[in-house]
Amino acid sequence: MVKKTIFYIFLSFFCFSSASAQEKGKQYLANLEKLYACLSKTPSFKQQIKGNALKEYNTLYQKLKTDTLHLKTDFDDFVHFSQLFFPIKDNHLGFMQIDIKVAFDSTSEKNAQYVAAYKASKANKDFPTINLHLDSLEKVLLTKKIDDIEGIYFYDQYLKVGLYKKANTNQYIGVVLHTTMPQWTRGQVSMVLYEQKPLHFKAIYAHPVYKNFILYNNEKFRNLSLINSAFYYAVDNAVYVKKMHEKDFVNISSKAPEFQYKRLNAEAQYIRLGNFSAMNKDMPISQKFYDEIKDSLNAKMLVVDLRNNGGGAEKIAKKFLNLLTKFSKKGKIAVLVNNGTMSAAEIFTLNLKKNKNIKVFGQQTRGTITYGSNYGKREGISEGKFSVYITDMIPNGNFLMYEDVGVAPDVFLTNDSDWIPQILSW
Repeated sequence: MVKKTIFYIFLSFFCFSSASAQEKGKQYLANLEKLYACLSKTPSFKQQIKGNALKEYNTLYQKLKTDTLHLKTDFDDFVHFSQLFFPIKDNHLGFMQIDIKVAFDSTSEKNAQYVAAYKASKANKDFPTINLHLDSLEKVLLTKKIDDIEGIYFYDQYLKVGLYKKANTNQYIGVVLHTTMPQWTRGQVSMVLYEQKPLHFKAIYAHPVYKNFILYNNEKFRNLSLINSAFYYAVDNAVYVKKMHEKDFVNISSKAPEFQYKRLNAEAQYIRLGNFSAMNKDMPISQKFYDEIKDSLNAKMLVVDLRNNGGGAEKIAKKFLNLLTKFSKKGKIAVLVNNGTMSAAEIFTLNLKKNKNIKVFGQQTRGTITYGSNYGKREGISEGKFSVYITDMIPNGNFLMYEDVGVAPDVFLTNDSDWIPQILSW
């Protein structure tokens, strides 16, 4: 009788587990279909995914539909869904897990309670974890060359991550070796990189504060860092780096004024154009700055700083472009760009390069240039667990060759010293 009872309990559990897995499978397929439909409506999909590319994309889609055996967690789903983004060159297109809202530290009683609740939550229990001997892994990674993609990375003072290549794949796994943030645990995965070509990756990051998963379509290893691994609502200008506490001559702090004018010396002036935003709160600021400088640019040389200009709208950029084009007829212009120069600022840079007496200095721009979003529309996937940021703008120009790659400067600069003194000798 006891054996029969145990058998029936086991059978009931098996049937329940099987039914639960079938239901999850149905939900996954419905969400995958919804994501496919969502992406297929974007201008980037319509322009790029056709002919053989469409056949290959549909083959990938069918593979993802049948590859459901190991889908157990939200992370598993996110990884599968992300693969539908990989073939599309559109770095304005976004995909992320909705914020989990984990506390940043446990310095207050409220945060301590919040972290304790998170630690006991299903989200934390399901969080991807690597089952390796971490001390041994760290010893191996410490032997890697400083300019090797594998090795030890730091996210400011908060995370120490070991990045290693997964055997027989194009994947690199980043595992937490040490953390000062209570929401993280040693052994948890902070990133997965998928190498597309040497030192260029599609990346899935866990936000360093909230731990929600985010797809980064265009990651690169440059300057001993994963240069695009900056996060909103985290540490200012911090990215995953191999060397800590080096002075950063490449980037401008997000706390610096977006628009700035100064005279560098008797023969050179400087302006910073930090954005071309068309948002209501930003347009009066850029217009005021334009009005202040339009009749004041009279030096022999003008430095135009476009570093960390995240773009905006052509209608805002146009008046500055006309002003600088006019100046270039009588004086020379040195333009500064970096990986934070993106979108409309990259188009602005290309337009400036058409003029004589204008030379671009710095580093390759972001390569997020071709498409964009007029309305910032988002589409929920998987019952609202994930969000797609949809692009709807058709490019006004042939910019696809710059997508992922970026705009190259005429003269490359390094992080060895301040850029402005270097270019004043031009």
